[in-house]
Amino acid sequence: MQQRCGLMVVALIVMGITFMTWTRHIISDRTTDWRPLQSAVPIELFVMSKCPDKVDCEEVISKVLKQVKVPVSLDVNYIARPNSSESLGFECKHGPTECLGNMQELCFKNIYPDIDDWFHGFTLCLNEKYADIGEDDSLLAEECGTLSSDRCLVYITYNCTKSKTGSLITCMLCSKTGWKRL
Repeated sequence: MQQRCGLMVVALIVMGITFMTWTRHIISDRTTDWRPLQSAVPIELFVMSKCPDKVDCEEVISKVLKQVKVPVSLDVNYIARPNSSESLGFECKHGPTECLGNMQELCFKNIYPDIDDWFHGFTLCLNEKYADIGEDDSLLAEECGTLSSDRCLVYITYNCTKSKTGSLITCMLCSKTGWKRL
């Protein structure tokens, strides 16, 4: 009986030491490495797709996003005003091709919401030839979209710009930017 009691005491001591070591390890991990969950830091840009300042701004933002170690929520808003006499229903500072470029970027983002696809891939690719945005029946958009995604799905983006969906997406942003006189 004493022998069993002795074995149980030894077993309890071993379990106790193991438990204390394990909990100390968990506690020390939490005090040195544990961080509370953080909400994404919201970043909103208000740009025009054919504006040279937009290209510079997005290049800087891209570099910053690669360096920061916190979750970020990036939202790019395109400046336009509703105008029913324009072919797309919107007026843009750099002309109708800019309105189409805004819509292309919005449609692509709507279909590919991951920031690596729509911003780091598609938008930054367009920026390399920003003067050609909205020109040549969207060849630049097709080229950049193909680099970022499946060629078949780029066709969906193209259809979006030619549909009510593209107009609706752009209209929603007009209410956020154009009517606030940005």
